[in-house]
Amino acid sequence: MKVAAYSGLLVASPFVLYQIIQFVLPGLTRRERRFLGPIVLGSSVLFVAGLGFAYIALVPAALKFFHQLRGRCGRATVVD
Repeated sequence: MKVAAYSGLLVASPFVLYQIIQFVLPGLTRRERRFLGPIVLGSSVLFVAGLGFAYIALVPAALKFFHQLRGRCGRATVVD
């Protein structure tokens, strides 16, 4: 259930960001609108880079840690 919720948030985030920008855009000046493109592009690139870093570096390290922790306890513990 949690995986589905997080996946839904991930898939819906571009649409939600687009809706927020469309709501705020009429209130911005021309000078402020010039900065909007690079800010959105930069934040999107950093978001995807963070996803990649988590997938490549953090998830394997966390799984290894929990696997070692399970070995010390001698039995699997289920936490909801």
